[in-house]
Amino acid sequence: MGGLTKEKEGKQADIQREVEGRSFSKESTLITKGVLVLLLLFHHLFYDSAVLDVYDVVTISSNMTFLGEIVKYGNICIAGFAFLSAFGITRNLKKSQDRTSKGYLKAVCRRILKLESSIWFVFLLMVIYKKLALGESFKLTYVGAENKFEPLYMLIDMCGLATYFGTPYMNVTWWYLSFAVMLIAAMPILYVLYEKYRYALIPAGLLLPVVIFKGDVYFASLLPAVILGIAFAYEDWFEKLEQSAFAWQHRVLQIVVCIALFILSFELCANIREIYCYPFAFLLAYVAYAYLAKVPLLRSVLKFVGEHATNIFLVHTFIYFYFYSDFIYSFRYSWCILLALLLVSLIVSVVIELLKKLAGYEWVINKILTKVEKI
Repeated sequence: MGGLTKEKEGKQADIQREVEGRSFSKESTLITKGVLVLLLLFHHLFYDSAVLDVYDVVTISSNMTFLGEIVKYGNICIAGFAFLSAFGITRNLKKSQDRTSKGYLKAVCRRILKLESSIWFVFLLMVIYKKLALGESFKLTYVGAENKFEPLYMLIDMCGLATYFGTPYMNVTWWYLSFAVMLIAAMPILYVLYEKYRYALIPAGLLLPVVIFKGDVYFASLLPAVILGIAFAYEDWFEKLEQSAFAWQHRVLQIVVCIALFILSFELCANIREIYCYPFAFLLAYVAYAYLAKVPLLRSVLKFVGEHATNIFLVHTFIYFYFYSDFIYSFRYSWCILLALLLVSLIVSVVIELLKKLAGYEWVINKILTKVEKI
């Protein structure tokens, strides 16, 4: 009996070591971002049925109602990005040695500066490109009272806060940046609340948008994904789920449950309200971590796309909506259109990163980040 017990303990220890070696790491985050970027592009490209008619797009389904439901469900990517942001910040705060208010403030400043530095560079590039290549003046976008150019509006948009302040914007999909900045700023408070109340905060976070805001405040509708992101990171639920599925019977059961939850979230999105699928964003992250990451070529492709996720988010709307709609939709077949936008966005992202290095932009930002650390 003693030998069997030791053998069992040995197997459990081996499983534990394997799971710990496969924690939901930065690579897992990048792979998940790759999935979310594909969903984002799919949702934006095919959401407007009028555009599909104009360009005579050949879609993946002749049933336009069902296609509309699929495209609509793709918007779960927004909740996915919110989930990943909360997850990553929670992991960093949990392992931080500085749990003081000053430490939290420094963590917020670092994260916001990293985000803002990406926005600033792309914003300035787009302004220059519009002026030199397209002959469009950026001043026409930021007109205030008496039809005069308002530099403050431009500065607010450059910081990704136009949606928050209700001022003019250059890119309609940059509304998410206002939420991202607000989330980063609020994360230390949410983290402390979770540490104090733990599981009690989860139902509160899930019900708040429905009970208090009636789902009418869009930023609040992303709160369930944020709270679950904190919980999954704090409790190591991804790793625990993976550990529980080493036996093939458990793995099969897990796959069945994942499929059932995906179907449930799809039905909630299609037949009730889109925001009701947002709490299920964790499924995207878990499937990417537990299944997609095990396919070598797919893992590499998704990881590469994930590495450029921020730039792709920032530039893709300029490409397919503002500047080159005719070119992108000229590929006619939906999968070709999606691939074309992805490839062009990736090329632009690679060029952006190259320009940052040549201009010494990254060096300057890293210097500022170092100064923040020493405050």
